[in-house]
Amino acid sequence: MEKIETMPLYGLHSNEHGQFMTDVNTLILKYTVIELGIETPYPTFKNLLIAEEQALSTELGSIKTENIKSFDALRVKTLKAIYGKVDSTLKSPFTDEAESARIIHHIIDIDGDIRDWPYNEKTNAIANLTHTLQEPANEVHTNKVGITAWVVVLKTQNEDFEALNNDRNEDFAERPSGNSKEARKAIDPVYNQIVERINASVIMEVAKPVVANFVSELNQKIAYYKATIANRNGRNNKNNSSDTNNSTPTSPKA
Repeated sequence: MEKIETMPLYGLHSNEHGQFMTDVNTLILKYTVIELGIETPYPTFKNLLIAEEQALSTELGSIKTENIKSFDALRVKTLKAIYGKVDSTLKSPFTDEAESARIIHHIIDIDGDIRDWPYNEKTNAIANLTHTLQEPANEVHTNKVGITAWVVVLKTQNEDFEALNNDRNEDFAERPSGNSKEARKAIDPVYNQIVERINASVIMEVAKPVVANFVSELNQKIAYYKATIANRNGRNNKNNSSDTNNSTPTSPKA
């Protein structure tokens, strides 16, 4: 009967480590704790796995985070369009249009280019900007420049972003805090205890028949994760070699 292969747990990324431990737990439940002879270490393993799952859940974030990035990209796109329209209208052959563009440009220039600001600061800046641009005295100029409708869209996009961001923050606040590195340090020794117990039963020829199937399936999982680590290390080594031999100038910011 084969033994459980060594698994380089240190080589796994956080999400991979959590998935591997989940895979191990699934196999344990499939073949049962009693049949595998791991009644003593398993309860601790299970509790530590729950702790790791909670830590990863906190660190990997909410699905709303990706939506927030998309919402932010929309308002940045609109900001860029407004900046471009104002800049081009400054060169208008019509004096009144150019003068309106100059006034709007002055308003925008108070904060400067806010597209790369942190989320909260950007949200406040856009709210102030749209409020100012929608004042009656300035709306005359936004009409001449042709951005009145764009300002309305920007205001809506900013409000949508703020609402989603607040929801995301509330979601995080309700989650337990966690540290996946500490969780890994805690669960790894217990996993190793389980492996040692099962391998010892194999060596001593006292393992129950189901152990052979458990070990075979777990070794398949281990082979998969080892291949993942090896492939990643191979890519990293190739990239490092390429970076050493070639230097590419950094493109200026658009």
